[in-house]
Amino acid sequence: IEDISLDVYGLTFSHSVHILNNGQSCYDCHSNQTSHGELKLVKSDCISCHHSQETNECYDCHDLQREIYEGSLTSLDTSMPDIMFDEDVSCRDCHENENGEISRETADNCIDCHDESYEAEIEEWQTETQILIDSIERYIKLNRDSISEENSAVVKFRQLQKDGSSGVHNYEFISERLKSILQELSLK
Repeated sequence: IEDISLDVYGLTFSHSVHILNNGQSCYDCHSNQTSHGELKLVKSDCISCHHSQETNECYDCHDLQREIYEGSLTSLDTSMPDIMFDEDVSCRDCHENENGEISRETADNCIDCHDESYEAEIEEWQTETQILIDSIERYIKLNRDSISEENSAVVKFRQLQKDGSSGVHNYEFISERLKSILQELSLK
C-alpha cells in the first residue's frame, strides 16, 4: 500500500507520505462500511489538514501549478515565467485571505493589490482560456477515431487542464501552450 500513489481530487496522493512519514492509519481516510477501502474523506477534509500547517509548502501538493507559474513545465520544453513569479509573489500572497485561511483565488482577491480594472482582465483571461480549452476538447471529440488520449498533444493538454486556474497562474504561458497544442492536433 505504501508504494501506491494515485490521483485524488486532481492531486497526486502518496500513501507513503501519509502512512510512513506522517504516521496516519488507513482508517484515517478509508472505511470498510460499504466496500473495502472506500474513501470516507471529501476534499475539504484533506484541505483542513494541509492548509492548516504553516510549515506546509504549497508546492508539496501543487507541483503542477508551481511549474506553470514558473513557466517551466518540463513536458512542454519551454520557459515562460509569469510576471508575478518574477516579482516574487508567493502562492499565499494571492490565496491567503484576511483570516489566514487558504482559499481558491477569485478575481476579487486580485483587487487587494491591483486596481479594479484587473478584475475584468482576469475574467477576460479565463474566458479566452476556456474558449481554447473548449476548442481543443471539441477537436479531440470530433476526431476521436484518429486521436487517442496517448497522443502527445492530448497528454500535454490534459496536463494543462489539471492546473485549474483557467489561465490565472500564468496566462501567457497557458495561452501559448494551448494554441500550440491546437495547432499540433490540427496538423496531424
